[in-house]
Amino acid sequence: MQVWLLDPSMKGTNITFNKWVMGSSSLYVLTNTWNPVVKNNQLKKGEMVQLWSFRLNSLLCVALVKL
Repeated sequence: MQVWLLDPSMKGTNITFNKWVMGSSSLYVLTNTWNPVVKNNQLKKGEMVQLWSFRLNSLLCVALVKL
């Protein structure tokens, strides 16, 4: 599903939010435009972030917060 992402640099972008089922567990992942978000915000492997969800009118949005 497409959601609107607000990244740590306060830039908004559309991104794909998917649920991947892997055996008896599942993962929620951001795909499609994720790599540019990582590059633009200088995110590093192992770095902790939080993902907050909210609605703007009826639009599902997420805010990515660096810890």
